Amino acid sequence: MTQREAKQELRAPCPPAWTLGDGARLLLRLQAAMFEHRDFAAAATACVTELAIVLGAHRVTLGMLEDGFARVIAVSHGGDGKFGGELFLDIAAAMDECIEQRRVLLFPEPEDAFPSILMAHRRLSGHLSGSVCSEPIRYGEEVIGVACIEWSPDAVPERQMLDTLADVLAVLGPVLAMMRRQSMPWHRSLLARLRGLRQSLGSADGSRTRIVLVALAALLLVAALFPAEYRVGGRARVEGVVERALVAPNDGFLQRARVRPGDRVLAGQVLVELADQELKVEQSRWRSELAQYENAYMAALARSDRGEMMVQLAKAQEADAKVKLTEHALGRVRVEAPFDGVVIAGDLTRSLGAPVKRGEVLMTLAPAEQYRVVAQISERDVGQVEAGQRGALALSALPWDALPVRVERVAPMASVVDGENVFDVELSLEKSAHGLRPGLQGVAKLRVGSKSLVARWGGPLLDWIRFQWWRWGG
Repeated sequence: MTQREAKQELRAPCPPAWTLGDGARLLLRLQAAMFEHRDFAAAATACVTELAIVLGAHRVTLGMLEDGFARVIAVSHGGDGKFGGELFLDIAAAMDECIEQRRVLLFPEPEDAFPSILMAHRRLSGHLSGSVCSEPIRYGEEVIGVACIEWSPDAVPERQMLDTLADVLAVLGPVLAMMRRQSMPWHRSLLARLRGLRQSLGSADGSRTRIVLVALAALLLVAALFPAEYRVGGRARVEGVVERALVAPNDGFLQRARVRPGDRVLAGQVLVELADQELKVEQSRWRSELAQYENAYMAALARSDRGEMMVQLAKAQEADAKVKLTEHALGRVRVEAPFDGVVIAGDLTRSLGAPVKRGEVLMTLAPAEQYRVVAQISERDVGQVEAGQRGALALSALPWDALPVRVERVAPMASVVDGENVFDVELSLEKSAHGLRPGLQGVAKLRVGSKSLVARWGGPLLDWIRFQWWRWGG
């Protein structure tokens, strides 16, 4: 049998004689009809149409509970989607009657049935002069809708059929609720959830939920009324109080680097040596020329040649100046530490033999045990930071040792870091720690006042909303 033939056999009407085993078949047919459609209204229409065919009914109408009243969603055999007029008002009234009594209602009422209020059903049956049955659709213990079934005068519903239909709708109820929820706009879905929460709170089983909500409300009240310490923070780095750049004194070549970044040095210690061979050669040349000019001067003096004497004297003085200049340059080929400190930048061990120019930075030196902290505070929070405020610094290398800091200065200019405008805030350490050195990074938190938890958490959101409102709404 092909898939199409199997589908046609599944959708074929049931025989008039209703049996107890037809419930599973009915459920399968209704689900197959519904799942052919993505839209809830189309799926509901297919479901009630299939139900009308199976039950031999003239009309089957599906209504869902909204705001405490039934609202017609679908009617069998299609329609224009407009459920107005006297007929559908009577159908909705019959559905409301079923929802109020929360059980199956049948008109005309059987003789052995429990007495029920059937005024709306009696009025609805007048349209066809036949039988009318309303079956509640449940999701758990809650009635979420009603299936209203109308028969022609010549059709009589079987009691066994109605009992089986109630079981089928009990299984189909959660499916209808899920499909309806998925088809709702977000605002209607939110309202439906809120209504469900309100109903659950009013039920006897909602005592635990009520206790939880009361506790949350109490916590929210405490968070809104009682202020707590408010801090702002950002990434921070440790720097030396003074950072001295050591530059090349002359043009030349690197000959030797005695230290590397991180090494501690003493005042007067040689850090870098430049090659001095060319300077020594130049010194020898000028000394030789100086001796030559001095000899020529003495010869002119012996001849009493005053003009020649002045020429040779000028040349001798020039050569002497060159000698002194090269001697001074030779004295500067060694770069020494100006004070005790730590080398924080400039690894020259991989650049030996490379040419350097006068004024080129070779190393950076910072005083030992004298540090400052620079914190990067976001532009949203920098307006609350002032000089004199205190806070704490936690470094990645010393995470459990929070160091007290004090705000010294807020930079007037911003810089962009990772796409965000931040301001450098200079902090002074009120307490030193072992292992502290320039280059360490961490997080600084500054105490800028007190705010309630609600203001602390909701303040940035409100500021963003105000800014967007002003930006787009003027």
